[in-house]
Parts: sequence; C-alpha cells; structure tokens
Amino acid sequence: IAMLVDAAVVADFELVSYVREYFRRVYVIPHPVAPVEPPAPRLERATRIVLHAPSDPTVKGTELIAAAVQRVAARRPLEFRLLTGVPHAEVREALATADVLVDQLRSATASMLALEAMGHGVPVLSRVDPRAFASFHDGLPVVPVTPDSLERELEVLLDDPERRRELGERGRAYVAATHGAERVAAAMLRVYEHARSGPPGVYELTGTELEKRSD
Repeated sequence: IAMLVDAAVVADFELVSYVREYFRRVYVIPHPVAPVEPPAPRLERATRIVLHAPSDPTVKGTELIAAAVQRVAARRPLEFRLLTGVPHAEVREALATADVLVDQLRSATASMLALEAMGHGVPVLSRVDPRAFASFHDGLPVVPVTPDSLERELEVLLDDPERRRELGERGRAYVAATHGAERVAAAMLRVYEHARSGPPGVYELTGTELEKRSD
C-alpha cells in the first residue's frame, strides 16, 4: 500500500509506531461508530453475562481472559459468552444483553468492539496504556485491567450495578461526542485537504484541527 499512497490514517499512537516508517504522513483521528438506539434498562439478573468477542484470540489474550472469568464463575452465577468467527450482527445482538464486555489484554487502547460496546451502554474492561492515547481519548470510560488485575476488577464490577450503569451512560456519551459520523467525516475532510500538499509528519486531531506531533 505504501508504494501507492504516502499517507495513513490510524486511531492511536500505538498504530502510529507500526506504520510511521512506511508513510510520509500519518493522521491520528477517531474511528466512526454507528449510533444505536438507547438500550432498554438492563434488568438485574442473578446470573450476569460477561461477553468476550475477539477478532483474534491470540492477539486479544483470550486464554488469559477465559481463565480469569472462569475463576470468577466458580464463586458466583455467571454466563461467559465467547464469540469468535461469527457475523458482526451476532456480536451486536450479544452486546444488547451483555452486562460487561472484557475486550483485550495485549494492546494499548480499546478496540473497535469496545467502542461499539460503549455505544450500547455496556461497561468495558480492557488493557490500556495512556502513552498510546490521542487527545480525543481523554475521558475514555474503560476500566483498565492487566492479566493480574482482571479477575479482581471483573468481580468488583459485577457486584456494583450502580457503577455499571454509570459506566454505560458515560460510554454512550463518549462515543456520541467523539466517534459520531459528523465529527469523523469533518476530520477526514481535513486529512484529505492536508494530505494533498501538507508537510510530512505525524498529525493528531485536537478539537477540530490537525496538529503536528512529530516529523
């Protein structure tokens, strides 16, 4: 691809580190996330539903996630839904009933699935590293976890319906404000305009403008 184009668009600075050497210009802007209807209030059930839907189980750390969830399940009623290799529509259906999404343990920022879950009002646990964040990640309402802390953080969240509700509301607000189609479309127009003749470098969307972060 780099032989045909000289610019790349990515969603965080972890991805910048992978593509920078191949492109003269790299732009860091949010992913667009399709809006969904406001979810119906989630009923408090004796058996909570924990969803994990990896695009690549190795990359996402699925074996570590499954082990942690199973240890929690040994102490309480819990349904673990593991979806992989299924149509996107099936994942969206699962998000409509999930109480919690465990996203991943081996990347630095929340995935596209995590953003979709937040749009559905589902609280998300995920490994994150603020060093990979862009300015538009400010306020990202993800519960940060590591392989060592996931079991504890998951159990605490399952025991706190008010915190789950609050995280769900914050997630929907964050996705609407940061990943809405109009904002992302406006950012892409700025990218196209700049990529025609702008100087090489790494650029980040800050507010409504592109700012240079490095050469």
